Amino acid sequence: MFEFLGLGKFDKILSRFENIPLDVFEGSCVCVRDKAAKCKYCVDNCPVSAIKIIDNHPEIDMSKCNGCGICANVCPTGVFELKEIPDDKLLSRIEAALNHTKILTLTCGKTQRSNNNPELKNAITVSCIGRVNEAVLIGSVVLGASTIWLNGSNCDECNQKQGLEVAGKVVS
Repeated sequence: MFEFLGLGKFDKILSRFENIPLDVFEGSCVCVRDKAAKCKYCVDNCPVSAIKIIDNHPEIDMSKCNGCGICANVCPTGVFELKEIPDDKLLSRIEAALNHTKILTLTCGKTQRSNNNPELKNAITVSCIGRVNEAVLIGSVVLGASTIWLNGSNCDECNQKQGLEVAGKVVS
């Protein structure tokens, strides 16, 4: 019935939008606002080469995007925001964790949790360590974290390994 009405193709297109891991606020991009701008932080840091600047507009190949969030962290103008866990939701999870301990551990989803490792037992999982930005770190301290660990123990083996380098720049 959907094909008869021509809605079958529309349904396929709509399902692709539902699976997009990012909100993109293109009007915030410095390249859109200033045609002479040469900013390419998102392009240079995307581990899967899903972002390109075409005619001064950020273009995301959603078939490549893995939702790591590195682009959201490195963009100085806030063009990208993770849909699944934006900063406010991540900070809510951090606040709940800090009710049990003042030592906060953030770890990527690819890191194995070990019951033998007390730092990882109550760790909060993020898409990539490179997704952790200044707002999350400062917010965690404001919420009461006395210590913040960024666990990048598997970053060397990861296809998003530059995420650890990005996180290091945030911390320093």
